[in-house]
Amino acid sequence: MTTKSKSRPPLTTRLRATFDSRRTKNENPVANQTVALDTDSLRLIFEESLNAQPFQSAIASSLAKLIQPNIKDALDTLQPVVEAVCAHEVLLRKANSSVENLIARLETDHLRYDSKSLSGLDVEGPIRKNVEYKDTNSESPIKHLNLGPSHKEIKSHDNLTSLTEISERLEAQNSKINMLSQDIKPIKDFVMGFRSDTQQSDAATAEFKTQLDQIGHLVSVIHSNIGEKMDNIKNEIECLKSKVEQTSSGDERLDKVIAATNQIDENISDLKEKNRDSELLKSTQTNNVMILDQVINTIETKLNKLPAMLDRIESHLTQVDATRDTESILLKQIISKFSTEQNHIEKFEGLLASQTSELGSVIEKNVSQLELLSDIKSLQLNQKDVLSKLQSLNTIYIKENKSQQSRLTSINDQFSSLSLALSTITIQLEEFKNKIELKEAAQISSLSKENAETKISFQAIIDGIQAQTQLFNEIRENLSAEILSTLHSLGQKNEVQHNLLTDIKEADVSAEILTSLHDLVQKNSDQQNLLTITRGAERSEDILNALSGIREINEGQSNILSLFRKEDEDRSAKVLEKLNHLEQRDEIHGNLLTGIKEADASEEILATLNNLGKKNEENHNILTEIKESDVSAEILTTLHDLDQKNEAQHNLLTEIKENKVGVEILTTLHDLGQKNEENHNILTEIK
Repeated sequence: MTTKSKSRPPLTTRLRATFDSRRTKNENPVANQTVALDTDSLRLIFEESLNAQPFQSAIASSLAKLIQPNIKDALDTLQPVVEAVCAHEVLLRKANSSVENLIARLETDHLRYDSKSLSGLDVEGPIRKNVEYKDTNSESPIKHLNLGPSHKEIKSHDNLTSLTEISERLEAQNSKINMLSQDIKPIKDFVMGFRSDTQQSDAATAEFKTQLDQIGHLVSVIHSNIGEKMDNIKNEIECLKSKVEQTSSGDERLDKVIAATNQIDENISDLKEKNRDSELLKSTQTNNVMILDQVINTIETKLNKLPAMLDRIESHLTQVDATRDTESILLKQIISKFSTEQNHIEKFEGLLASQTSELGSVIEKNVSQLELLSDIKSLQLNQKDVLSKLQSLNTIYIKENKSQQSRLTSINDQFSSLSLALSTITIQLEEFKNKIELKEAAQISSLSKENAETKISFQAIIDGIQAQTQLFNEIRENLSAEILSTLHSLGQKNEVQHNLLTDIKEADVSAEILTSLHDLVQKNSDQQNLLTITRGAERSEDILNALSGIREINEGQSNILSLFRKEDEDRSAKVLEKLNHLEQRDEIHGNLLTGIKEADASEEILATLNNLGKKNEENHNILTEIKESDVSAEILTTLHDLDQKNEAQHNLLTEIKENKVGVEILTTLHDLGQKNEENHNILTEIK
């Protein structure tokens, strides 16, 4: 057995770990490729999700809804919201850039780790996930390393979790944008309602302006028409004044005629009294009465028709009185002349005829005056109609003014309420903006903290990877040096055995075999303490028990090899079970060897044979492990040398078999020869 250092684990466990790691060598590039593919796929997924048409259309629609131009006041109120959305978009771009930088850093770290792993582990391959070493001083297993593809899985898991967290944050930000758009919808609806109200008010004011323009035009037209009509009325009034003056003169004449008729009646009554010329008086009386009745009737009808004109003509009665006085004087003179002479009666009849003609002319004048009065009344009616129309227009204008003033007051009230609502909305928007800024600052601080934490975690992972690469390099150097040293020691020991066997071939077997085997026992210091020569039990039975145990071990080894050849999938578990079984048998074999301590003088041969058996077991285990793993050039050369030396030993053992040696020695040497043949077959398979 080789010497075991106290600071390092046993050689078999280290070789086993290296062989197990080599067994999974081809899995490492796949894992690296899967990690690289995971990062690339995640990067592509995020790029596609960010560059996807629904995501961009959703952002564009939300921004379009927020940035639609409505009214200047509404734009002024919505400007901070638009600025907040732009700031949020800038934050999204920063988050995208940070995600791309993180993916780039992951790729650089992954490439750096690949370069280090390829430069450091080009021979051994990936190390086993959990390697248990046994310390020489303590029996408790120590988990020395916890390496392998698991740390890459952890790294990829961390990357996935970080990317999922980033995607969740993006979804939360998108939900916040949607909430903000929903919060802005009522403001937008209010602004649209305000816009529609303003449009309606503008339309109403435009209609009101058109109506005012029409009313002003109508008033101007009415004013111009009234001016013209007033001029016409003034002219007609002047004509009426002149006609009224004429009628007043006619009335004076009528008064004179009435007074004259009264005087004629008086004169007729006087003439009746005198009874002069009764027939002539009767004829004249009848004529006068008829004429007077006609005149009176016509005058009464005309006077009934002219009550209003008399009120207007009172100013002219003074002149009529003056003319009446002059006519009464004239009538008095006529009456005085008619009473004296009958000639005067004829003259009086002439005067009556003249007066009747004058009365006809007066009647004609009265008819014309009546016509003028009817025209004046019609003009008064027309003027009243015009005045009523003007009053109605004035009332309509006043009503329109009142309605417009009420509308203007309602519009002013609406404008004041809208201004108050806009002020409240601006205050709410400012508060909402402050809340959004606070939330965004908190999100930015949380993102910065999480980025710092991710940086720290990635730095810790990088440090762990660097430490693992250093450990891999140290393990590789230690294992390569130990393997070469152990193989070199095995080669030297085989050389010593070969020299001893050549000496045994040339000399007698009894004493020289014992001395040579005694030298081998001294060189194998690990077995000297276990195989000290003692006194005790019977030699033959113990030797047979030991050889039977060796045969069982060799049968177990052959079974293990057959199982290795048949079952490649369940190799690791079965190898461990068989190794545990062999360890139990080694313990049994150790107990047997402790019993051999009490044997006779020939027990030295048995001890040497046991040492050779254990060495062959170790060689067998090493060769089975080498069979299942990739072997370097140096190991192949050393194994080739061992193959040649085993062949030489086999030849020497066959020659020793021909000599006269004890039965037990021959059987043990025969078993050793079979074991060497099995090793030779394994080595040929390895070649």
